Amino acid sequence: MEEYIKKLLEQVRFEKAHKAIGDEIRSHIEDQIEANVLDGMDEETAEKTAVADMGDPVEAGAQLDKVHRPQMAWGVVIIALFVAIMGTGIIDDQGGGAFLPFVSNDKLVESYALLGILLSIYKYKNAYPQHVDIILRFDFNKLGLKKLK
Repeated sequence: MEEYIKKLLEQVRFEKAHKAIGDEIRSHIEDQIEANVLDGMDEETAEKTAVADMGDPVEAGAQLDKVHRPQMAWGVVIIALFVAIMGTGIIDDQGGGAFLPFVSNDKLVESYALLGILLSIYKYKNAYPQHVDIILRFDFNKLGLKKLK
Protein backbone atom coordinates (compact mmCIF):
# COMPACT_ATOMS: atom_id res chain seq x y z
CA MET A 1 0.00 0.00 0.00
CA GLU A 2 2.75 2.47 0.93
CA GLU A 3 4.63 1.73 -2.30
CA TYR A 4 1.44 2.46 -4.30
CA ILE A 5 0.91 5.76 -2.45
CA LYS A 6 4.58 6.73 -2.90
CA LYS A 7 4.44 6.07 -6.65
CA LEU A 8 1.13 7.96 -6.92
CA LEU A 9 2.49 10.99 -5.04
CA GLU A 10 5.55 11.12 -7.31
CA GLN A 11 3.17 12.18 -10.08
CA VAL A 12 1.71 15.11 -8.10
CA ARG A 13 3.94 18.17 -8.41
CA PHE A 14 2.20 20.29 -5.76
CA GLU A 15 4.05 19.03 -2.68
CA LYS A 16 1.82 20.83 -0.20
CA ALA A 17 -1.04 18.55 -1.27
CA HIS A 18 0.94 15.32 -0.77
CA LYS A 19 -0.08 14.74 2.86
CA ALA A 20 -3.79 15.27 2.21
CA ILE A 21 -3.74 13.12 -0.93
CA GLY A 22 -1.73 10.38 0.78
CA ASP A 23 -4.10 10.32 3.76
CA GLU A 24 -7.15 10.19 1.47
CA ILE A 25 -5.78 7.36 -0.70
CA ARG A 26 -4.63 5.44 2.40
CA SER A 27 -8.14 5.79 3.86
CA HIS A 28 -9.74 4.48 0.65
CA ILE A 29 -7.39 1.51 0.53
CA GLU A 30 -7.94 0.71 4.22
CA ASP A 31 -11.72 0.86 3.73
CA GLN A 32 -11.43 -1.50 0.77
CA ILE A 33 -9.17 -3.85 2.75
CA GLU A 34 -11.78 -3.93 5.51
CA ALA A 35 -14.52 -4.71 2.98
CA ASN A 36 -12.40 -7.45 1.40
CA VAL A 37 -11.71 -9.03 4.81
CA LEU A 38 -15.45 -9.01 5.56
CA ASP A 39 -15.94 -10.82 2.24
CA GLY A 40 -13.69 -13.61 3.53
CA MET A 41 -10.23 -12.71 2.22
CA ASP A 42 -7.15 -12.97 4.40
CA GLU A 43 -5.42 -9.69 5.31
CA GLU A 44 -2.56 -9.96 2.79
CA THR A 45 -4.81 -10.88 -0.15
CA ALA A 46 -7.30 -8.19 0.89
CA GLU A 47 -4.56 -5.54 0.77
CA LYS A 48 -3.21 -6.70 -2.60
CA THR A 49 -6.73 -6.72 -4.05
CA ALA A 50 -7.53 -3.28 -2.59
CA VAL A 51 -4.36 -1.80 -4.07
CA ALA A 52 -5.06 -3.46 -7.44
CA ASP A 53 -8.61 -2.05 -7.37
CA MET A 54 -7.16 1.47 -7.09
CA GLY A 55 -5.69 1.16 -10.59
CA ASP A 56 -2.38 2.28 -12.02
CA PRO A 57 -0.67 4.66 -9.55
CA VAL A 58 1.02 6.63 -12.33
CA GLU A 59 -2.25 7.25 -14.15
CA ALA A 60 -4.14 8.04 -10.93
CA GLY A 61 -1.34 10.37 -9.83
CA ALA A 62 -1.37 12.18 -13.18
CA GLN A 63 -5.12 12.74 -12.81
CA LEU A 64 -4.65 14.01 -9.26
CA ASP A 65 -1.87 16.31 -10.50
CA LYS A 66 -4.37 17.97 -12.84
CA VAL A 67 -6.77 18.54 -9.95
CA HIS A 68 -4.25 19.63 -7.32
CA ARG A 69 -2.53 22.47 -9.14
CA PRO A 70 -1.79 25.69 -7.32
CA GLN A 71 -3.58 28.65 -8.82
CA MET A 72 -2.11 32.03 -9.55
CA ALA A 73 -3.28 34.73 -7.15
CA TRP A 74 -4.47 37.06 -9.89
CA GLY A 75 -5.69 39.60 -7.36
CA VAL A 76 -2.15 39.91 -6.04
CA VAL A 77 -0.76 40.25 -9.57
CA ILE A 78 -3.23 43.01 -10.46
CA ILE A 79 -2.55 44.89 -7.23
CA ALA A 80 1.22 44.51 -7.70
CA LEU A 81 0.98 45.79 -11.26
CA PHE A 82 -1.14 48.74 -10.13
CA VAL A 83 1.30 49.57 -7.33
CA ALA A 84 4.23 49.24 -9.76
CA ILE A 85 2.65 51.64 -12.24
CA MET A 86 1.75 54.12 -9.51
CA GLY A 87 5.17 53.76 -7.88
CA THR A 88 7.09 54.43 -11.07
CA GLY A 89 4.94 57.50 -11.67
CA ILE A 90 5.64 58.86 -8.19
CA ILE A 91 9.40 58.29 -8.49
CA ASP A 92 9.53 59.95 -11.93
CA ASP A 93 7.47 62.92 -10.67
CA GLN A 94 9.91 63.46 -7.82
CA GLY A 95 12.92 63.54 -10.10
CA GLY A 96 14.15 60.01 -9.41
CA GLY A 97 15.90 57.97 -12.04
CA ALA A 98 14.89 54.60 -13.35
CA PHE A 99 12.92 52.55 -10.87
CA LEU A 100 15.12 49.55 -11.53
CA PRO A 101 18.74 50.02 -12.67
CA PHE A 102 18.55 47.37 -15.43
CA VAL A 103 15.55 48.86 -17.28
CA SER A 104 14.81 52.20 -18.92
CA ASN A 105 12.58 54.94 -17.54
CA ASP A 106 9.68 53.71 -19.65
CA LYS A 107 6.85 52.93 -17.23
CA LEU A 108 5.55 50.04 -19.30
CA VAL A 109 8.92 48.27 -19.30
CA GLU A 110 9.31 48.90 -15.58
CA SER A 111 5.86 47.50 -14.93
CA TYR A 112 6.64 44.44 -17.01
CA ALA A 113 9.90 44.00 -15.11
CA LEU A 114 8.14 44.14 -11.74
CA LEU A 115 5.42 41.81 -12.97
CA GLY A 116 8.13 39.50 -14.28
CA ILE A 117 9.84 39.46 -10.89
CA LEU A 118 6.55 38.61 -9.21
CA LEU A 119 5.76 35.87 -11.70
CA SER A 120 9.31 34.52 -11.44
CA ILE A 121 8.77 34.06 -7.72
CA TYR A 122 5.58 32.15 -8.49
CA LYS A 123 7.45 30.14 -11.14
CA TYR A 124 10.15 29.23 -8.64
CA LYS A 125 7.45 27.92 -6.32
CA ASN A 126 5.57 26.21 -9.21
CA ALA A 127 2.53 28.26 -8.32
CA TYR A 128 1.07 29.06 -11.71
CA PRO A 129 -0.01 27.12 -14.80
CA GLN A 130 2.20 26.54 -17.83
CA HIS A 131 0.24 28.88 -20.14
CA VAL A 132 1.21 31.85 -17.93
CA ASP A 133 4.85 30.79 -18.29
CA ILE A 134 4.52 30.86 -22.09
CA ILE A 135 2.94 34.33 -22.02
CA LEU A 136 5.63 35.59 -19.64
CA ARG A 137 8.47 34.32 -21.84
CA PHE A 138 6.86 35.72 -24.98
CA ASP A 139 6.40 39.21 -23.51
CA PHE A 140 9.93 39.41 -22.17
CA ASN A 141 11.41 38.23 -25.45
CA LYS A 142 9.46 40.89 -27.36
CA LEU A 143 10.76 43.53 -24.97
CA GLY A 144 14.32 42.39 -25.64
CA LEU A 145 15.02 41.51 -22.02
CA LYS A 146 16.91 38.42 -20.93
CA LYS A 147 15.01 35.17 -21.49
CA LEU A 148 13.86 33.37 -18.34
CA LYS A 149 14.85 29.74 -17.85
